[in-house]
Amino acid sequence: MKNKIQRIIGAVLVVAVSLSIFAAGCFGSVSNESTPKEFTIQYTDGSGTHQFTVTDKMPYSIKDLPEKTGYDFMGLYDSENGGVQYVSASGASLTPFNDGKNLVLFPQFEAKTFNLILDYQGAEVIGERQLKATYGENLPQLPQNLTLDHSEFTGWYTAEQCGGVRVADKYGLVPLVSVLNETNFDISKEYINLYAGFEAAKYSVTCHFGTGIEDETLQVAYGTPVSGIAPETRVKGKAPISWSETDGGEVFSGKITEDIDLYALEYAPVIELDTNGGSAVTAVISRAGTSVNLPTPEKELSKFLYWADENGNEFIQTVMPENGAALKAVWQAKIEFDENGGEEVVDISKKAGESIYLPKPERDGYIFAGWYTTDKNEYTSTQMPAVGLKLKAGWYKTEIYNRHVTWGEKHSIEYSVSNQHINSKQVLFITCDFSTVLNENFNGKIKMEVFLQLRNTGASLSRKATFNLFFYSSDMVSTEYYICEKSFTITSDKYVNHKFDFETVLKGNKMYVARSGIDNSYGLAYFYMNDFYYNLYYPDTSNLYL
Repeated sequence: MKNKIQRIIGAVLVVAVSLSIFAAGCFGSVSNESTPKEFTIQYTDGSGTHQFTVTDKMPYSIKDLPEKTGYDFMGLYDSENGGVQYVSASGASLTPFNDGKNLVLFPQFEAKTFNLILDYQGAEVIGERQLKATYGENLPQLPQNLTLDHSEFTGWYTAEQCGGVRVADKYGLVPLVSVLNETNFDISKEYINLYAGFEAAKYSVTCHFGTGIEDETLQVAYGTPVSGIAPETRVKGKAPISWSETDGGEVFSGKITEDIDLYALEYAPVIELDTNGGSAVTAVISRAGTSVNLPTPEKELSKFLYWADENGNEFIQTVMPENGAALKAVWQAKIEFDENGGEEVVDISKKAGESIYLPKPERDGYIFAGWYTTDKNEYTSTQMPAVGLKLKAGWYKTEIYNRHVTWGEKHSIEYSVSNQHINSKQVLFITCDFSTVLNENFNGKIKMEVFLQLRNTGASLSRKATFNLFFYSSDMVSTEYYICEKSFTITSDKYVNHKFDFETVLKGNKMYVARSGIDNSYGLAYFYMNDFYYNLYYPDTSNLYL
C-alpha cells in the first residue's frame, strides 16, 4: 500500500514538472515587472531652454505653452520646420511616449492674422472697410486720394486726428512703420484700427503794414479766425491786433475761407515767447493793461516750470505790460515711466542731483525686476539726472513654492522666557530651504506668506506676553543678515491662527527664523507654536519681460 501511494505521488510530481516545462516553453519564464523607464524631452523657446520628464508608454503634456509675440503656438516637432509632431497646440501629446530615448523637440509657430478696421473719418468710402494683415509682414495697400470738404488727405494713422503712427501717406505705405509688429501697433487684440488723416486746406493771407514796411504772406488753414493770424512783422515793437479787408476800411472779424489781403488797423504790445526747445506757441498780443494768460508749452522728457524774463526772473504779471516783454521757458528734467502692464506710477521731476526714489509697481502674476532704459540697461540711480529719460518696467513671471510643517500637540515647539532673559537671546529654530527652486547665487526680490498657530500656557493669561519671530538670510543672528521681524501678543491658551507676509531682496537660497519672547509682567511665560507653513513667491528669472 505504501509503495502504491509513493508511486502515485511520484506520478503527480512528474506531471507537475512536465506542465511547468510546457508552460515555460509556451509562455516564457515569469518575472516581476520592472519600474517604467523615464526619459527627458528638451525644447527651447524665447524664454530659454526647458526640460520635462516623460514615462515610457504613457501620454504626457507640457505645463507652460511656448510663446512668441505675434504668433500662435502650433506644437512641438522633431524638426525646426516640418517633421513629426509630438505635442499639440494645446500642450498634450498626440500619442503615448514610445521613442525609448531622450529627445530634443522644436516649437513651431504660425504668424497671427489681424483684422484692419478702416475709419474714413467722414470722407467718402472708396475702398474696403476691413482688410487682413499678417504679423511680421507689410500692411496691404490702403485706400488713397480720399476727399473731404476744405481738407487735404495726409494718410492713414493709428489714432484719430492724425495721431499715433502714420503708416501711410498720400503716396502709399511708409517703409518700416507699416510693418505689422508690436513696435508699430497695439497687437493686444485681434483687430487694429486705422484712421484716415486730414489737414485743413490752406490759403494765402497777405498782410499789409503801411507805407515803407514790407508785406508778409502767410499760409493759413481753412476756417482760422482772423484773430488767429500771427505775422512775425513788428512795427515799433508792436504787432497788429485788428485787420481790415481794405486799406483803412472796417474791422474784419471773420474767418479765412479763401486767399485774402488784410490791412493792419491797430497795434498792441507783444509778449514774445521763446520755448527753449519746447513745442511752438504763439506770441501773446493784447492791449496794455488787459489780462493775459500765458500758454504752457510741452517738451519731451521735461517739465515746464515757468516763463523767465530777460534777467532770468520768473514772470508773474497777469496783465499786459505797456511795452510788452520777451520771455523764455524754463524746464526741468523728467523721468517718464512705462509701467509695461503694471500699476500706474507717477513720473518724477526734480532738480538735477536731488535724491529720488524709483517706484516699485505691482502686476498680477509677476515680480518687478527693475527699471530699464531704452537700450535695455537696468537703471538704479537714486539721483535726478540733468537730462530726462524714459524707463520701462521689467517683469519676471511669479512662481510659487510652499512648505508645510505640522508638529502636532505633542511635538509643538515650546519656548519659555523669564524676566532675567528678556530680549537677551534669539534662538534659530526653523530653516526655510529654497534650494529646489533657487540656486545658491540667487539675488532677487521674493515675497513670503507665513502661516502659523500660537498659544500661551503661562500661569496667568491676563499677562500680555509677546512672541517674536526674526528672519535672517544666514544662520547667524546678526544685523548684517537681518531681513525683518514680526511680533505677536498671545493671551489665549488655545491655538490662534496668524498670517503675515513681507517682501525682501534675498541673497542665496535659504532663510532662517529665530524666536524670542517677552513677558511684560516679569513672570514666566510658555509659548507653543504649531502648524508653521509658508508660500514663497519667487521670480522665474529665465525670461525678463520688457
